[in-house]
Amino acid sequence: MFMSTIIQPKTTQNLFKYVPELKSSSVNYQSMVDLTEETGKKLYGPKFKIHADDLPVVLRMMIWFARDEEGAELLNINLKKGILLTGPVGCGKTSLFRIMSVLTSDEFKCLVKPCRQVVFEYCEVGKSIIDKYSNANGYDFKPRIFCFDDLGAESDGSHFGNALNVMAEVFISRFELYEHNGLITHFNTNLTTSEIEERYGKRFRSRLRGACNLIAYHPNAIDKRS
Repeated sequence: MFMSTIIQPKTTQNLFKYVPELKSSSVNYQSMVDLTEETGKKLYGPKFKIHADDLPVVLRMMIWFARDEEGAELLNINLKKGILLTGPVGCGKTSLFRIMSVLTSDEFKCLVKPCRQVVFEYCEVGKSIIDKYSNANGYDFKPRIFCFDDLGAESDGSHFGNALNVMAEVFISRFELYEHNGLITHFNTNLTTSEIEERYGKRFRSRLRGACNLIAYHPNAIDKRS
């Protein structure tokens, strides 16, 4: 768990080359990075590693999932919002969300759900799928935290001729719950924010901006699958 390392004294200065804003923090971020890499190796094999160029992204993700208020303030991360993680194909977005979900407290664990699968379910079942992933999925207090994976790779759904931009409808419902009770939603995508607006419209992008912190890999981040 992140919180077992976050209270230790600072042990290294190397990370601050990549995120200099954290120099004034008392948190041991190197221990958190080491724990993240160790967890990645357990999940994805011994070749898993955190690349130095990815540290600005990894550190911001760690700060959110560790609920590190000090780091969040230094990096202007709103812990009440979710995360929109963007980057090129194969840079490690989905893997990073899964690792973070292992390490965070139970309250903030998220289920990674491919957007394409949500659409497939809508095509088979219909409107109840919108409720399943938003405001009526069987949880007593509030719906669970989802990371909707690969936003933009899905097509519109159709159920008995009723065509629908399924992910837009899911997020509209979840955004209303975000405004009323703080429901968190995460996304990862290969799209830029401009491409998201083109695909889903200005209202979707505006809500995304209101409900998610933008964390972006460098456009030239390497494909870890190659």
